[in-house]
Amino acid sequence: MTIFWTVEPDSSRAKARLNIKAQQAQNETLKCGVPGCEAGRRGISNFCKTHQHFHQDRGHPVLRMPRGEERRWMLAEGERMLAWLREKHGPSSVDGWLRAAARRITASPSMAIPPRKIDRRMTQRTRAEVVLAWFLHKRRGDPLEVIKLYLAAELYTRRKDRVFGPRVRNGFTNRVVGQLVAGWAKVEQEREVYQVRVEKMPSWANQEFRRYEELVKVKDTYKPQTSVYKMLGKMIRVTLRNEMLLSSVKEYYDHLFVKGEV
Repeated sequence: MTIFWTVEPDSSRAKARLNIKAQQAQNETLKCGVPGCEAGRRGISNFCKTHQHFHQDRGHPVLRMPRGEERRWMLAEGERMLAWLREKHGPSSVDGWLRAAARRITASPSMAIPPRKIDRRMTQRTRAEVVLAWFLHKRRGDPLEVIKLYLAAELYTRRKDRVFGPRVRNGFTNRVVGQLVAGWAKVEQEREVYQVRVEKMPSWANQEFRRYEELVKVKDTYKPQTSVYKMLGKMIRVTLRNEMLLSSVKEYYDHLFVKGEV
């Protein structure tokens, strides 16, 4: 007995594709969501081509990674926020919240694998855990500093961005924290390997080439992708959200807003 199969078109997927195309055509008639930009939107994004590229590359369509003096200002503002919280809620309470969150920033020592073993087929979360393990175990980093960094970056983003929604702000904060923590982790390792060096012999020699085997030092360096930075920041954010520390940033921001400092 011969069995014949009839392949029917997937009508639900076809309808979904048509729906997306209709949304795209309607969305591209609107202007970019960045204030002052008159360009049309791209696809189903809220931004034009240029600002969408910035959003994907930096995590925000307008803001840039804080560097130099701006980064020092961000960290100093974070310390001022913690001082205000200690004054309001008591030093023991605030320090207890920070220590409780820091204890949850963990990664297994076995995840601190050599950079050459980090494969692109690994998930973003696995590669982010590798970076975090290097920071905690190879560099003897303090997880409390990571917590303070995220709180400072969260406040920095709130102060710099009052136009876009929380999704854009959260993605940018994750990117900033992930990149800074990856810089602290400095995922690189030096190893010794045998290398073959070939030297051309003079014309009067019996052999044309001479081979040398020598022991040389090679430095393997891992530079994470932007998606890994964001995942690393997201992992830290989940911890702070579970410990209710992000609400403290909003509390301090509202205090500054009332005083007219934002």
